[in-house]
Amino acid sequence: MTDLSDLRIYGNNLQGPIPGSIQQLRSLQTLYIGELQDGGFLPEGLSNLHNLSVLSLRNNGLTGSIPAEIGNLHRLTTLDLSFNALNGSVPDSFGNLSSLESLYLGGNMLTGSVPESLLQIRMLKSLDISFNRLEGNVSLLNQVTNKIDVNPIWNLLNGTLSLHGMKSALPLLDCVSNMTCGYSKDENFNFAINAGGPAYYGTSVTYDADDETTSVYVAPNNVWLMSSSGGTRPLISAAGIIGANGSVPLRSARQALSSLRYFGLGISNDLYTVELQFSEILFGDGTVGRRIFDVYIQGIPVLRNFDIQKTANGSNRPITKKFPANVSNNILDIHFFWAGKGTCCVPDGSQDYGALVSAIYVYSGFSPENNVDGLSSKKTAIIASTCVGAAILLAIILFLLFQGQHWKSRSQKYKKDHTGFTSFEGTPVVFSLSDLQNATNGFHAECKLGEGGFGSVYKGLLADGSYAAVKVLSAASLQGQQEFMNEVNLITAVQHRNLVKLKGCCLEQGQAILVYEFLENGSLDMNLFGQESNSLGWGTRFEIILGIARGITYLHEECQTPIIHRDIKEPGTHCSEKGFFKGYMAPEYAFRGKLTVKADVYSFGVLALEIVSGRRIQDSKESEEKEFLIDWAWSLHEQDGILGIIDPLLQGYQEEEVLRTIYVAMLCALPVAQLRPMMSRAVSMLLGDAEVTPLPPKLDYLGVPMWRYKQNLRTQNETSTSSSHRSSFYSSSYTKSDSLLLSGLAGPR
Repeated sequence: MTDLSDLRIYGNNLQGPIPGSIQQLRSLQTLYIGELQDGGFLPEGLSNLHNLSVLSLRNNGLTGSIPAEIGNLHRLTTLDLSFNALNGSVPDSFGNLSSLESLYLGGNMLTGSVPESLLQIRMLKSLDISFNRLEGNVSLLNQVTNKIDVNPIWNLLNGTLSLHGMKSALPLLDCVSNMTCGYSKDENFNFAINAGGPAYYGTSVTYDADDETTSVYVAPNNVWLMSSSGGTRPLISAAGIIGANGSVPLRSARQALSSLRYFGLGISNDLYTVELQFSEILFGDGTVGRRIFDVYIQGIPVLRNFDIQKTANGSNRPITKKFPANVSNNILDIHFFWAGKGTCCVPDGSQDYGALVSAIYVYSGFSPENNVDGLSSKKTAIIASTCVGAAILLAIILFLLFQGQHWKSRSQKYKKDHTGFTSFEGTPVVFSLSDLQNATNGFHAECKLGEGGFGSVYKGLLADGSYAAVKVLSAASLQGQQEFMNEVNLITAVQHRNLVKLKGCCLEQGQAILVYEFLENGSLDMNLFGQESNSLGWGTRFEIILGIARGITYLHEECQTPIIHRDIKEPGTHCSEKGFFKGYMAPEYAFRGKLTVKADVYSFGVLALEIVSGRRIQDSKESEEKEFLIDWAWSLHEQDGILGIIDPLLQGYQEEEVLRTIYVAMLCALPVAQLRPMMSRAVSMLLGDAEVTPLPPKLDYLGVPMWRYKQNLRTQNETSTSSSHRSSFYSSSYTKSDSLLLSGLAGPR
C-alpha cells in the first residue's frame, strides 16, 4: 500500500513487534500505532518515512533506546513515544526537528539530560518529559525564552522550577529517587477540585479552581497538582446538567487526550474516599462519538473502559463514583488514562476523545454504604495475596484484600439463608454444613491438609464421589453474609485453566466455608525441596513457571475485575507476614506500602529463580556469596557464569530455554518497579515470542544499600518479631478474606 498516507492502529488486541517493512510506506503522512502487546523495539528505517508529519507510537510497551534516525524526519510536527519502556537518552538529533510542535516522551525510563538544542526549536510548543529518570538542573528549562509548555515532573531533576504560565513553584515529585515524595508531609486531610473550571463554593465543600491551560499545574495552596500528557483543555458546558444540585460542580470539566493525573500532596497517611464526579458535556446525545477511558487510584485500576454517557444514560447527566484509597507515602495518585478505545476522530475530526472528569473530592475515611452508585468497593479495589497449600497441586492460595463493611462480631450468628446467591451470575453450589461434615469425617485431623492464618483446609469426599479441598475460615476472618456472598460471586466468575476452580461454599451456623476442586500432586515446596525433588525435570519445571505466569497474566490483564496478588511464595503451609522476611515481597511494597501489579511480577521472578535453581530465596547454610539467591544470580551474571545457578539435579535441558527463563526471572525481580515487564510480556519472552530485554546495571533496593538489605533479612530471620511490629509493614485499609487458588502446573489435575 505504497500510496497510503494515513494509518491508525490502536485500541485492539494486536501483538507486536512493529514490522520493519513499515518503512516501505513512503507516502505516510500520519502514523498512529498504540496499545500493542509486547511492542518490542522501535523498527529500523523509520527515517525513510520522510513525509511523516505525525508519528505516534504511544503505549505499546516499546523497549530499547530511541533511534537517532528519527531526528531526520524534518517534517514532523508531532512525535509521541509516551507510556512505553524506552531507555537511554533523548537523542541530540531531535534538535534537528525544525518543524516539531509537540513532543511527548513521558512515562518511559529515559536517562541523561534534556538536549539543549531541543529546547531551541522555534516551533516547539509542548514538551512532556515527565515520569522518566532524566537528570540535571531545571535552570535550563527556566531559561527557555519561547513559550514552551513543559511537563518535567517525576524525574531526577533538581532545582526550583518556575515555568511559563505557572503561578507558584512546581514540586518536582522525584519519587524515583526519594522514598517519600510528597511536597510536604502529614499536613493535608482533604481537598476538592473543580476540574476545568473556576473555584466553586458548594453547600458544604469548596472546590479549588482548575482552569489553567498548561499541561502541569500546582494549586496555590500546594495541596494538589495536575499533570497531563497529549494535550489538555478546560471545558464549560453550554447546557444545564440534568438533575444536578447546588452542592457539586458539574458544568465544567477537564479533558486530556492521553493522560490526566491529579496528585494530592502532603496527604496524611490514612484511609480516604476518592469521590469522582462526571458528566459528558462534550458529546451530545445525538452524536456517534464514544468516550472510553480507564481510571486508576494509587496505581490500582478502579474503572476499565468507562463510558460516562453510557453509565449516566445520556449526556449532561451527573454521575458520581466513590472509591477507597490508602495513602502510605503522603501522596495520592488519581489517574485518568485513554487506552485507545472509543472515539478518536468522530464526529468532525476534532480532538474530542480522551479522559474527562468534572470534579474530584477527597476526604478522610471510607463508608461504602454511602456510595452513590451502590457499588461495592470490592469490585473496584481488589488486592489478592497468595501462598501454597501443603497438599494442593502446585497451587498458590490467593487472599483477596478489599475494602468492605467492618467485620461482624465474632459472636454474631448467621442466618441459614442461601437465597442471596441466586441473584448472582454463575451461581455456586451451596453445601450444607452437614454435607461437609460428612465429607471430612467431622473435619477430622486425619483429613487436614494444612492450616493458615485464615483457616484450615481438609480433604473431603463429596456425595457425588469426587474429592474436594474444604477450607474452613477461622473465626478471625468471618465477615457479613452479604460480603461473603459478594466475594464468592467474584471468585466464581474468575475462570482460567491455571486457576483452581471454586466448587461451592457454605454459610451456616456462623461458619463460612469454601469448597475447591482437589488436586492430587502436593505442593510446589514439597516437590521442589522435598524427598521427591529430583522427579521435577526441566520440562516440568518450565511448565510450572509458564503456568503460573499465565495465571497471573489472566488476573492482571484479562479478567473482568483485575486482581493483584500480594504475597506469591511457596514455602510454608499458609500465608503470613513471613513472606516479606523470606524476600518474596517487592521492595516498593515492603518499604513504602506501594502496591501495583509490578509487586506480583517481582514475586514471580523470585519464585521462578527458585524453581530453576532448586533452592530457596535464602539459605543460611550456604556461603555468604550464595546465601541470598538474587544476589548470587547477579554475581554470576556479572562474571558471565549465570549457568552456575541451575539446579545440579537437572539433566538434559535446553540451555537456550533455561537461560531465557533465568533472565526473564531476573528482569521480573528488578528492585525498581518501572523496569519490570508486565506479566504478558514475561510470558512472551519465556516462550521466545519476544526478545528478552537486556538487564540493566545492578541496582540497589530503592536506594537501600544491598548489604543493609541482607542485614535486615538476617535479623528478621534470626529474631522473633512481635505482631505489632509486623503489622506496621501491613497496615492496610482493606479487610482480608479468603479467595482463590492459582495452579502453575500443566498436566494431570
